[in-house]
Order: sequence, then structure tokens, then C-alpha cells
Amino acid sequence: MENTSLNNQYPNWLSETLQIKVRKVFEPRYNRSLSDYEVITIAESYTSFMEHFFKFKLRLDYDMQI
Repeated sequence: MENTSLNNQYPNWLSETLQIKVRKVFEPRYNRSLSDYEVITIAESYTSFMEHFFKFKLRLDYDMQI
């Protein structure tokens, strides 16, 4: 029998600690348990948002310094 775990479904960057944090923050907001797919989607959306936010902030900071 093949040794599989739920963690094999997650991207490499999504550590178990981050999965737990996503569940801890968002499960109370949704008033239910999140599926693995939902945890991945939330984590990807959040990291994408943060990436765009910081790129925009750096661009503003750089433009303001010129």
C-alpha cells in the first residue's frame, strides 16, 4: 500500500504551520471546517494579494524618492 498523506496535496511552500494558521483564521469566519482545496485557495489568494501589495508599495516608494 502506498504511503500517502494529506500534505502531498499541498504546494511545497504551504507548510503545515501555515495550513494550521489559515484554518485558525478562516474557519471561524466561515463557521465550518475548510476543505484542503479551500485552504490552498485561501493561501494562494492571500500570498498573491500580498505580492501585489508590496510590489505596488515598492513602486510608490521608489517613484517618490526620484
